[in-house]
Amino acid sequence: MKHLALTALLAGILAGCATHAPTQAPTLTYDVVSDLDYVPYIYKDESGDVVGLEVDILTAIAKNQGFDVRFVPSIWDTLFDDMTKHNAKLALNGMAVVDVDDKLATPSDSYMQSLDCMATTNPAYLNNWQSRSMAVVFEGEIANNLLEAGIKPSQFVEAPTQQTALKMVGDNQANLAMGDCTALRYYIKHEPMLQNYRFVVQELPNSDDPKNSQLVFGVAKNPALIQQINDGLATLRQTGELDKIKQKWGQ
Repeated sequence: MKHLALTALLAGILAGCATHAPTQAPTLTYDVVSDLDYVPYIYKDESGDVVGLEVDILTAIAKNQGFDVRFVPSIWDTLFDDMTKHNAKLALNGMAVVDVDDKLATPSDSYMQSLDCMATTNPAYLNNWQSRSMAVVFEGEIANNLLEAGIKPSQFVEAPTQQTALKMVGDNQANLAMGDCTALRYYIKHEPMLQNYRFVVQELPNSDDPKNSQLVFGVAKNPALIQQINDGLATLRQTGELDKIKQKWGQ
């Protein structure tokens, strides 16, 4: 009887402990919109996994700030509308400060600078480059920036992607490929269809305006979330992890 009483007493104690044990709060998951097709920033690899420079940075921020992320496909032209539509918390796509729709989002602190560049297989085209034909992706701000610099619309050869712009230059369909320096250099080094060409890359003059060159995330207008993203980014910078991620992607 003593044994049974003791067993019952212990069972009651354990049941009481189980009842009052603290429960762990579920981890928040933030949806992130992107077109998932901008190498090397964010894209799907051959296995269908979402990878890239920005993916690594945001994943590291999420880890040190205690949340998860889930990527939602979108397109560049409707990125911020889709962010609102899907109640997503972030938008990323290798965007500069000027690309963030300030009616719907706030730019995070910058994680790095990337200027605009021109690439060619004929270095002579870099002389008097303003008079040359240019393969340009019309998404983003570079076409507008070139027009403001006096380039005529008739000089543009529209390209669907920056790697296609480079291929057009290699095949003499345009003199220069114009685009983001990080993307152009990454494609030149890693894109198989470009390995038979020898490109020369040069930064565009006056392309270091912070609004056009400082790369950021678009964050939903939530002061606490913006602070969380910026705090996480500051931690990555202080620990050196941000530099390691950029080095991994050739930056």
